[in-house]
Amino acid sequence: MIHHSRLPFFEINPLAARCVAGYTWTFSTPKPLSRISLVDLPSGKAINSEPVECNMCPLAVLNDGKTVLMQGTGGDRDGFETGDQLQLWNLTGSKVTRSGIWVPFKDDKKAFGKTSNAHPIKAIPIDGDLLLLLGDNGHLACFDLPRLAPVWHARLSRNFAVTLTTDRKQMFVLDELGKRPDLSFFETVALPKLLQAPTKSSAGNAQNALLVSKFTMRGWVDSQ
Repeated sequence: MIHHSRLPFFEINPLAARCVAGYTWTFSTPKPLSRISLVDLPSGKAINSEPVECNMCPLAVLNDGKTVLMQGTGGDRDGFETGDQLQLWNLTGSKVTRSGIWVPFKDDKKAFGKTSNAHPIKAIPIDGDLLLLLGDNGHLACFDLPRLAPVWHARLSRNFAVTLTTDRKQMFVLDELGKRPDLSFFETVALPKLLQAPTKSSAGNAQNALLVSKFTMRGWVDSQ
């Protein structure tokens, strides 16, 4: 049993047949310690990481089945990782190899006259090294992970939801643009093709067409 720690975070990647659970220990320790457990679902075998001095939780297991996308869970004054910051963890036995900090939505959120970094609230690995990220400001973007660079993006409204089918081949975007919600349905089998000609597999109204037109290449991310 885990006492005096953050509630465990749990994420599943059906393509890799892996799941990850994580928590951060903050009791009776001068600095927070985070750990993760990577589980192979077919065999039920788990790899447990050593404690890492940080304040982070798992956001997704990547398609290679051994790399975990982590997100900061500390406060702005804690001196540790915050919710706008991501990092890649690779497990070799219990040893963790960490990448540098990455801020995907830098200076992307405006509220009460202030500009700040948006916080990712959902991460979904899709085809190959592509990763879908959804920010708390409604920014939906697909990133090429080796380059940490965006390949397309969309701006959603204040009320939104995004989900994918288990095989990651179809994506559903709910966007409340007006008086009624607007549900768009996309094929994601060959996402790189969306760079040239984004298409939607079902007929829709003008609001749907407007949403599709927003899937364009932009160089707006200041990757770190």
